Amino acid sequence: MRLIKTVDNVFTLFSDRFNESYHSVGEGAMRETIEKHIRPAFTYAQIGDHARVLDVCFGLGYNALAAIDFFGGKIEIVSPEIDKELIAYLPRHLYPIEFEKYRSAIAKIASDFYYKDNRLSIEVKIGDAADIIQELEGEFDVIFQDPFSIRNNGELWSEQFFAALYRLLRSTGVLTTYSASHLARARMKKAGFFLYAHSFAKESGLRRGTIASKIEIEELKCLRV
Repeated sequence: MRLIKTVDNVFTLFSDRFNESYHSVGEGAMRETIEKHIRPAFTYAQIGDHARVLDVCFGLGYNALAAIDFFGGKIEIVSPEIDKELIAYLPRHLYPIEFEKYRSAIAKIASDFYYKDNRLSIEVKIGDAADIIQELEGEFDVIFQDPFSIRNNGELWSEQFFAALYRLLRSTGVLTTYSASHLARARMKKAGFFLYAHSFAKESGLRRGTIASKIEIEELKCLRV
């Protein structure tokens, strides 16, 4: 692993194992997190005062921490992560200033893979996400589909994987991903999802990601795949 500064002056890591950075260097780690996951997820998912989030995969925790910041109610986050050494590293990472208030939570996750207080709980499940999601129970309001690319981490973009995510998504929930890959979208559609190219990323000058849902989102136009 090596530290890289992205275009928005936020640091990410480069994974030698997957030959890819954890965030887009050219688009910015926080910009990508907010515009491709957080804003679309909490705009279009119908959530009460308690959100249940599946974050595939935990990585440096930017999606999870930004979701906690953005959502005002109680929030439960479950996240598979294959790299145990990465989780142990987290307390040493140079996080953006917005996340400094979560230092105690990050330290607890690094040691115990779990953190809980009166408002939030985060559980990191160490192992292969393809196996872990088959064992998960209940439904999630939001799913962040954020593994490495289909080129470098293909098993987490398979038809079987998307079928499992479809099972786990609440009927009023949404799945977000940075990917606009035709192959990924075709597999999501085959799993039963309605697909949309949201405007948040485009408005910020980023490449569009994808939103997927079980029921049609009236404000958005379905993609033809």
